[in-house]
Amino acid sequence: MRKPFTLLLLVFCVYSYSASPTRSNVAYGNHSDQVFDYYRSISGKAPVAILVHGGGWMGGDKAAMTFFANMFYGQGYAVINMNYRLADTSISSTYTGFPEQVIDVAKVVKWAKDNPDSLNADPANIAIVGSSAGAHIASTYGLKQGDKQLLDSLYVYHPKHKLMIVGLAGVYGYDWVYSNRTLSLIKNMVRDSTQYWWSSQPVANRTGKAKPGFLIFHSINDDTAGGLQGRNMHYKLLDKGYCGKYYETSPMGHNWYDSLDDTLTILNYLDSVWNDQVCPPPSFYKGAVIDHGDFLSVGGRFVHPTISEGTFYVNQLDDNSSIKVFDLSGRVVLESKIVNLGNSFSLQSKGYYLVKITHELNTYSQKIIVR
Repeated sequence: MRKPFTLLLLVFCVYSYSASPTRSNVAYGNHSDQVFDYYRSISGKAPVAILVHGGGWMGGDKAAMTFFANMFYGQGYAVINMNYRLADTSISSTYTGFPEQVIDVAKVVKWAKDNPDSLNADPANIAIVGSSAGAHIASTYGLKQGDKQLLDSLYVYHPKHKLMIVGLAGVYGYDWVYSNRTLSLIKNMVRDSTQYWWSSQPVANRTGKAKPGFLIFHSINDDTAGGLQGRNMHYKLLDKGYCGKYYETSPMGHNWYDSLDDTLTILNYLDSVWNDQVCPPPSFYKGAVIDHGDFLSVGGRFVHPTISEGTFYVNQLDDNSSIKVFDLSGRVVLESKIVNLGNSFSLQSKGYYLVKITHELNTYSQKIIVR
């Protein structure tokens, strides 16, 4: 069992801690932009935070994420603060912003997984934190990490590992952008390619078995990315069975994301993920399917969610059995040791649930919809 990683959320530490990178400008490719700084964890076997700066896909630098580097490092994380290849509109350019920027994130993720000793970290737990264009790149990677054709040797999916995407003021769907300047930057990033226009949108992607969690922060007054980006993406993800949470930030527009309250919220939520309180790893969902019926069989045991009566009945279980029911965020809503052949549990509401039944040495999981 993985040892829980517990954060000490001290306001003074988070806000004032400042550190120098263990190594600066480590090359992870041949291009001058393909470099990162890393901070070796002081805690040992800690989660990894990978930081992806903003800048409209064509500009920006990792220096803009120093605040977050200090914040995560001060809380014991190993930190990688990366640059990536910027979109180039010159005729002589041989690459575009997409998919190369996503591939650059994949390269850094693979480096983290291949070098746990350098980081003094546990690469089974990785949070990719992106701001603005960086949130777009991080989210696209998270939803394409199962794309073996795109990532090739960079494909690092593991069913028991956790990946969290933290999106700060990001662009997730181009139909939700109302700024002509931002739309122009997007066109430059995809080199005005119709194919890339669609495939580079996080909201349009979902490949392979990978199932990252998402923590999205957005301001409704963001007139650069579009005020509805965060909320719309969150509900699209929920519809597709992803776990995560959305926070409507203070009404400060696009450049709000260095507030102390929000950074503490990020750290607290990630802590609950690493400690298995929300967002179980992808292996937990293996074999789970949606069932629209009134009852279903989970490992030969019959489950009857009856929302009209507020009960959740399970039969053919004995005192060697237990049941957990999760909502889409991964939060446990029901948990009980089975002591009789049939048991009823109260459900809070209609919706999507994941049932996990353990009987002797066997565990069975299945998604259900309670109507």
